[in-house]
Amino acid sequence: MSVVAMVPYWRDYTKLVSSHSPADSIEFQLSGKHVLNYVLSSLKNVGLIDDIVLFSSEHSIELKLDDGLGYTFCKRPTYLDAPDIRIEDIIYEFVSSVKSDYIVLAHPNCPFLTINTIIECIECVTSEKSCFDSAFVAQEVQRLAWFRSKPLNYSLSNKTPHSENLDPIIIECSALYVFPRQLFLDTGSRIGKAPYIKIVDQFEGLTLTSKEDAELAELVIDSGMVKH
Repeated sequence: MSVVAMVPYWRDYTKLVSSHSPADSIEFQLSGKHVLNYVLSSLKNVGLIDDIVLFSSEHSIELKLDDGLGYTFCKRPTYLDAPDIRIEDIIYEFVSSVKSDYIVLAHPNCPFLTINTIIECIECVTSEKSCFDSAFVAQEVQRLAWFRSKPLNYSLSNKTPHSENLDPIIIECSALYVFPRQLFLDTGSRIGKAPYIKIVDQFEGLTLTSKEDAELAELVIDSGMVKH
C-alpha cells in the first residue's frame, strides 16, 4: 500500500495577499515564510506518507522553500494554471503521472492543519477495518443559515430556535482530502459515498481565500494561539 501527498500550487494563490503584477504571484508570505512551507512541514512529520509531491508548473517556487522539507517536485502542464481549470482536472493529471494507492490532497492555503488531523484522516481511509471510502476536513457551523434566499436550517413559520437546537451546517475547509486513487478513476470525485468528515475548529480550519484571511492568519500566529 502506497500513500502519496499531493500539494498543488499555482500563481492564483497570491492574488490573496497583494499582487498587482504576475511577478508578485509566488510571493505568498505568511509571517515571513512562503505559505507552502507550513503544509510541507506538517506533511513531512506524518509517518504514514511515502512521498510528498509538490505539483506545480513553476520550478521557481522552490526558491521560496525551506531546506529539508523532504518533498519531490513534479512539473505539471501550464494549461492547468488557467482560471477555468477545476481541481478534478489537476487531480486527473496527477494520478496519471504519479502512481500510488492513496492520495492525500493538501492545499497550501490552509496553513494551520495539524499533523494529528492528517494522520486521523489517512488512518480512517486506509485501515482494513474502516467503513469510510474517503475523508475530508470541515467546520461545523451552528447558526441561523440561509441558502438561495431561503432559511436552510430553520423555518420562518416557526419561532426562532436557540442556536444549540439548530441542525449544524457542515462546510468543507478545502484543506485536506484523502481518497483511494481508484475511487477517483472510477467516479471522477475525491469524495466517495461514505466519507469520514473530520470537524476542526476555526483556527485549524482557517482557509486563506482573501487578503483579509491572510491578515487574520498573521494575527493568529502573532498571538501564539497556533504554533508553527
